[in-house]
Amino acid sequence: MERLDNITNIIPFTGKRKVNIPVTLSNAEWIKGYFNGSDMFDRVTGLTIGKEYVINEVIGFGDVFDVTVIDDNMKSQTLGSFFFEDVS
Repeated sequence: MERLDNITNIIPFTGKRKVNIPVTLSNAEWIKGYFNGSDMFDRVTGLTIGKEYVINEVIGFGDVFDVTVIDDNMKSQTLGSFFFEDVS
């Protein structure tokens, strides 16, 4: 099974890669600012903190990458990889 931390071992890369990686939306305290309507962050909707999702695409920008998941509304959503953690 692929893991999110394996992707960090192959950066830097640019472009898109199709993957199938189970992850959990992080429950870190600082992530919550993106969900609670804080003026400091662009608001994220359609995802649930602590819920498991599957990354289906990784988009590399050199040393950083974004990931695409299907959200709670069955829509594709792309966010920074820092929003997610490997499933334990």
